[in-house]
Amino acid sequence: MEDPDLPGAWAKIPALLKYLPRYDWIWCTDIDLIITNRLLSIEEHALRGVPADKHIVAAQDCFAINMGSFFIRNSRPALRFLAAVHAMRRNASIPNYDVWYENAAVVQLVHDNVDGAAELFHLVPQRYFNAYYSPSTHLYGSEPPDCGDRFWQVGDFALHFPGQADKTEAWASVLEEGGEELRQLLP
Repeated sequence: MEDPDLPGAWAKIPALLKYLPRYDWIWCTDIDLIITNRLLSIEEHALRGVPADKHIVAAQDCFAINMGSFFIRNSRPALRFLAAVHAMRRNASIPNYDVWYENAAVVQLVHDNVDGAAELFHLVPQRYFNAYYSPSTHLYGSEPPDCGDRFWQVGDFALHFPGQADKTEAWASVLEEGGEELRQLLP
């Protein structure tokens, strides 16, 4: 951790800055994401059809771009964007900084289109690789808003548990609900 006093989510930005130059793409996920369909390849499912002028593939949830699972291309524009996010790591005036951490910086840069940040993104449906566990009020504080097809279903590539208090219990529920059909798809 470059900044051990910051929440752990911030560690992914300097790690990406360090390792991205070694690869064509990096898939970056939060620690609460599970691959749930080994039959879908990243290249065919998540990266197929990404235009050459797009450098970050991400999904948008009800509130904003969610960087809990995203792909980033090794390119100068992507590295500049990461450096801009990293520079905001202590800017507590960013909306939602205290709960969204580095994601708040990303949202702010894209919203303000700083140095063309919005044009770097190729947005895909949330269920491509960032589907959320069933609708629940813990993420929203009340009944979840109806903002599209974002909740995980058997056959989806990955399942993300943001804000889920008991991820072990949630995963047990997913295994029970998915049954044998899900077990056949797991890595």
